[in-house]
Amino acid sequence: MDPALLSRKLRACAGQGINAVAFQALEDPLVHDAVAALAAHGIPALGLISGLGSTNLIGLIGIDNRAAGRTAGYLMGRFLKQTGTIAVISAGQLYRVHEEREIGFRSCLRQNFPTVTVVETYCGQDDSDQTYDQTLRVIAAQSDLLGIYNVGAGNEGLVRALKKAGVTDEIITIGHNLSAKTKQYLLEGSMDIILHQNMRRAASQAVEAMIAHLENRPFSADRLPVEVITRENIAGITFG
Repeated sequence: MDPALLSRKLRACAGQGINAVAFQALEDPLVHDAVAALAAHGIPALGLISGLGSTNLIGLIGIDNRAAGRTAGYLMGRFLKQTGTIAVISAGQLYRVHEEREIGFRSCLRQNFPTVTVVETYCGQDDSDQTYDQTLRVIAAQSDLLGIYNVGAGNEGLVRALKKAGVTDEIITIGHNLSAKTKQYLLEGSMDIILHQNMRRAASQAVEAMIAHLENRPFSADRLPVEVITRENIAGITFG
């Protein structure tokens, strides 16, 4: 979450015999400039999971994040079936994917569930402790809170706050990325839905895309599917 540090890491790839770079991008002018500098050195850069609005990237490997957000919105609306308030927790504005997820989420709810109110976005900075603080803040501020959509990381803090406030069974929670922790949250009922993307598949496609580019071969990566995971279909699901 530090554009200056990411920019320095990218620039350091030049002159080290590195032929191509795949990285999770932060949307910031420093990062744009670093990618342009790599391109000037003949080093192609590929967006992995989160990209940039830059013509210097050779592509992006990941899910359709707006569709993921709309999926979260649709599921949230169908779960609730009543009027009330929903909150969004985001890492901030540095990841394009988080913006796209939030846009899709809000758009779907406005279109299909107009009686549901989505309040301002709370910023958890992809950090468990800050997400914990922000979750307690939104619970205290919204007396009719029915659901929380966490578009990024920090689910540990989200669940900790729900348990602290004693509202785990009252608030629908949707988050991203299956892990050992989020699997346990689903099984115990402290989270309801996890939207997942297979990172092994993403890594494989990223390597294939970079090699194809370096060999001047055409390569078109498929969008990774948005996997909807609940406690009922979690058996056999891998974290990869």
